[in-house]
Amino acid sequence: MADAEQVLAAWRAEIRAGWGNGAHEVTLDRLDPVLRDLVEGRADPGAALAAVGAAAGRDGHSLDLVWEWLRALFGRLPRSRQAELDQRDLAEAVASAWVDGILEGSSAAAPGRSPALLELRLRQMYDHCASLGLSADQQYALVVVEVAGAGAATEWLPAVVRLLADAVGRHDVVAVLRPHRVAMVVARHPSVAAAVQQLHTRLEELPALQDAVVHAWIEPLAPDPSHLGGHLAGLAS
Repeated sequence: MADAEQVLAAWRAEIRAGWGNGAHEVTLDRLDPVLRDLVEGRADPGAALAAVGAAAGRDGHSLDLVWEWLRALFGRLPRSRQAELDQRDLAEAVASAWVDGILEGSSAAAPGRSPALLELRLRQMYDHCASLGLSADQQYALVVVEVAGAGAATEWLPAVVRLLADAVGRHDVVAVLRPHRVAMVVARHPSVAAAVQQLHTRLEELPALQDAVVHAWIEPLAPDPSHLGGHLAGLAS
């Protein structure tokens, strides 16, 4: 359908203008058939966006960022089509599937994928900050959650990732560094410390972690990007 092609082409141009070319282009190329069916009204919206969320999680894209892209797409649909979409329900479908994608992308089938993605993203941030005359370690940090003595990760990791994302709000890559340690890239801000304290309390209240020992902390980044690999290797060991 020509209209769908025009909508998607304009939307992809908007994504490139706002976020440039990068790994997300590969993800969106792969999702083109699903998104085309969504725009044309041939796909169940919840199922279609769950597929988008899962792919984004597997590929390591920020949940906030993916939802911004999708809201931009919704904004290009006819008003009658927008009225049919319950964005609250769809946001929940995307978020739930995104966590599943994070888990899948960090499984034994893809060993080390998440830490490698985290390092790649951080190096991009270092380069970007340097081009602006800024220090990445002053702009970003990691929020790390470690759980010891818990059961299988599938029993608690989705809830931990969701609580982590909710606690710090806007964030970037989430990486499962090892079976019981998760890291998230966040912008440095005075509010992050209080958010992490609240996160720790909420994690301890999770039924799946009642018998576990939980730690949550802010991990500063090294000023020198040459130390990044060793730093992340230490966190993953």
